Amino acid sequence: MRIACVILSLMTIIVLISCGGNQQSKENGKKLYATYCQGCHMEDGKGVPGMNAPLVGSSYVAGDKDKLVHIIVQGSAAFGNDPSRHYRNAMAATPGLTDEEIADILTYVRSSFGNSASEVTIGEVKSAKEKQN
Repeated sequence: MRIACVILSLMTIIVLISCGGNQQSKENGKKLYATYCQGCHMEDGKGVPGMNAPLVGSSYVAGDKDKLVHIIVQGSAAFGNDPSRHYRNAMAATPGLTDEEIADILTYVRSSFGNSASEVTIGEVKSAKEKQN
């Protein structure tokens, strides 16, 4: 019985630590979003019709994490000749962001504006960048 209580306590601590890390990532992501993304995608994530893409209900935001990392690093160039992209303003590339900053921004965006996709980890960002090279 005593061992079960110790194991349960350790599991609870692990869950609390991991949730706290995710919350910290979201908070950092929100600040970074305000600095790097909000000017075009707006505070509410709705973008500007015909000019800047919305993040609300975006299949890109909810979709492939590797593609999202590519979009952050390469900007609009990541879309190539995708005919579904019809926004006049090009998204700037942000190659100077750290892997942690990219993970935090994407975690925030994927869990905000009505989106409910999973977080993006630093390891996933590193892996996606390696695939791009």
